[in-house]
Amino acid sequence: MGEYEVVDTDAGNIDACSFCGYKAGRSEGHRRKTEWLRDRYGEGLQFKVIRSRKSGDIGMIEYAVPPENSVHVARKGPAAMSDAL
Repeated sequence: MGEYEVVDTDAGNIDACSFCGYKAGRSEGHRRKTEWLRDRYGEGLQFKVIRSRKSGDIGMIEYAVPPENSVHVARKGPAAMSDAL
């Protein structure tokens, strides 16, 4: 890993990530957000965590691609996203 890494999350690894000011597994807020994220993955949620070698998880990117459009967008590129939505 370089100085920074973008981690793709899913229902299996989201527990180990920190986000929204919550450290992994240490608070009710983290547990609630984790449950919410797990429920959204099937709806097309993409949740990426920006991880620093020095400081741990320092940011996140959250967006959604509706599942019925995800193949269409992937094949035609980002410009097709506005057409898919």
